[in-house]
Amino acid sequence: MPGWSNTYGGYAEGNIRWLTNNLLSFKLEDYLNWSKAQMTMHMDNLNHPGEPPMYAETWPENQRHVTGLYLENNRQIGSRFVINVDARLDYSTSKILSEQGVRQFTILNYDAGKTYNKLVKSANINLHYTLGKHLKTKAGIGYGERLPTLTEQFGFYLYNAMDGYDYIGNPDIHTERSLHLWGSLNYTKPKIKLTWENYFNHVYGYILGISKPDYQALNLYASGVKQYENIRFARTFATNMQMLWKPVSSLEIFDVLKYNFGESADHTPLPLIPPLKNLLSVTWQKHNYSLQTEAEYASAQHRIDRSFGEISSSSFLVLHFRSAYNFHLKNRILNASFGVENI
Repeated sequence: MPGWSNTYGGYAEGNIRWLTNNLLSFKLEDYLNWSKAQMTMHMDNLNHPGEPPMYAETWPENQRHVTGLYLENNRQIGSRFVINVDARLDYSTSKILSEQGVRQFTILNYDAGKTYNKLVKSANINLHYTLGKHLKTKAGIGYGERLPTLTEQFGFYLYNAMDGYDYIGNPDIHTERSLHLWGSLNYTKPKIKLTWENYFNHVYGYILGISKPDYQALNLYASGVKQYENIRFARTFATNMQMLWKPVSSLEIFDVLKYNFGESADHTPLPLIPPLKNLLSVTWQKHNYSLQTEAEYASAQHRIDRSFGEISSSSFLVLHFRSAYNFHLKNRILNASFGVENI
């Protein structure tokens, strides 16, 4: 299935210092994307011999033109407090250029020959506060919108190997609209750094592939057909904690713990949400020799989307071992390394 994509554009950016302790940055962007993908299926169905080849534009020839303006203002208030405000506005036009692509969606009762115009907006407020010499915190709230991708809007029978379904775009699909919150806490000293970050998103009109039992799959091996639609809303939450510790100059210990949660309006888990994970890495380096050991752990995952073909997974623990040595040869360095993965 060959495909082509060309993107042309440019931008201008700058900043202006105004009043006291205010820095206004701006960026004006404009780009044009043209893309196309096509597929010819040669049938080898023993139950229906002699079927002619079938041609389809899986990405109908199309173009998307986007003009955007981004503004950001930073204001320093005293020695400890910074407030950051940013906003972005994008105007996009999308259109199918090929008659074949328009006809494909006509059979699905879409008038895909028109131009699709969308105005996308976003705005965020970020607060940075220094609690002490070693402790800093950040928090923010924002609103954002997301244009549907080319596949989500104009894709035509694209096979997804993850869930085994053919996917169809939705020309009339709406933009996603999200409210998001985030916050972090950072503790930094010469030998240790601790970070805790949290993110929450409430997405209205979340775009998700929905099964269409009445549609026939084009791929003989596909489980069925799904079409991208806007569901009422979805929620996602993520948190992670990181530690970087160097008790002595030759020893470094790094640990990161991550947890993700996602569900739709009817409390169905969203697909492709990983379980609780932890990665612990211990690295020792002395002169030209280094030694590293990693332990990667994931908890069991039972919050799964069965319609996406997901199955429950058990917890696991794997170890990685790596070592390396640098040989100095006149003005060159030869590195020899050895490792064993997934122990």
